[in-house]
Amino acid sequence: MGFLNNLFGRRNEIEELMNPLLAMKLDEFVVTDSLSPRHYFRFSGNSGDNREFIVIYDNFDGTLIYARTISRFSGEDGFYPLDERGWSIPISYLIQLGKTRSAKTKPTADHFASETN
Repeated sequence: MGFLNNLFGRRNEIEELMNPLLAMKLDEFVVTDSLSPRHYFRFSGNSGDNREFIVIYDNFDGTLIYARTISRFSGEDGFYPLDERGWSIPISYLIQLGKTRSAKTKPTADHFASETN
């Protein structure tokens, strides 16, 4: 979405409306050590609105295939699935961010995201 950057190289308000994750800070990223890998993200916003996401993949003959994304506001008990239509841009952003970061991140055993569906 770089085409929407303004002259000073900062993100445009339109970009942040389309993808609210751009206005948040990534505080934690975890790659789970499991048969169906998951990428866990914890973001914090300026107004204290912390949010967690888990991108879940299926392992099909050694190839990882995107399955779904679940989310919750920090402090909530359970995760809920994100609507693919309403969240398509942020989900695509999470998938790409996970690919980039997982190349440099050692998988973590026993993280709660491994057991979350």
